[in-house]
Amino acid sequence: MKVLHVLSVAILLFAISCTNPADKKKIKELATENAILDSLKTELLAENKMLKENLSKYENEKAEEIQAEKERLEKLKKASQGLILNDKIQVVTVKTGFDPYHNTDNLWLPAITLMFKNISKGDINDFIKVRAVFIDNSSGEQLAEDYEYLCTSSRPLISGTKKQITLQSSVGWYAVQNQNVSVKISIEDDPFKTYKIKNTEFRGRI
Repeated sequence: MKVLHVLSVAILLFAISCTNPADKKKIKELATENAILDSLKTELLAENKMLKENLSKYENEKAEEIQAEKERLEKLKKASQGLILNDKIQVVTVKTGFDPYHNTDNLWLPAITLMFKNISKGDINDFIKVRAVFIDNSSGEQLAEDYEYLCTSSRPLISGTKKQITLQSSVGWYAVQNQNVSVKISIEDDPFKTYKIKNTEFRGRI
C-alpha cells in the first residue's frame, strides 16, 4: 500500500513538472498502470479477507465436530458397560449365570455372555481375543479359563453391528447352592472388568 501511494505522488509531481506531449503520454500510461494496481490491491485484500473468514469457519466447524464426538463417546460410556480398543467397540450388555445345557456331565458351569458393538465408522478385522478367568471366591481357586476371538481377518465385525460371545468354565457343580464365583475379563491381554456370576440358570445367550 505504501509503495502504491508513493507511486501516485510521483506521478502527480511528474505531471505538474511536465509540459510536452511525450511526457503527458507517459503520465497517462503511468496513471492507467496505477489504477490497475489499485484495482488489483482491492481484489487481493478482498480475497485475503474471504480466505481468513473461510479458515475461521473451517476451524470452528472442526472444533464443533471434535466436541460432538467427545460428547457422543462420553454418553456411550455412561450408558454402557464400557468402551474398548480406542473407543471403537462398545460393550453393550453382559449377562452371567450357570449353564447346565452345554456339557455332557450334567454340570452347572459358570458362564458369561458379552454383547459387543462396533461403533466406529469402519469394519474391524483385527484378531481381537476376549479371555475369561473363572475364580471360586470362597476358596480363592482359579477354576478354568476360556477365550474366543471377537473378530478376525476372515470374520470382521461390521460397522454398526453387534456380536455376542459366550465364555464358559470347564469346572462346575451338580447344583447351584449359593456359589461365590467371579470371572475376570481381559481383551487383547488388557484387563477389562470383573463380574460376579449370578446364581441363576443361564443358557448362554442374551
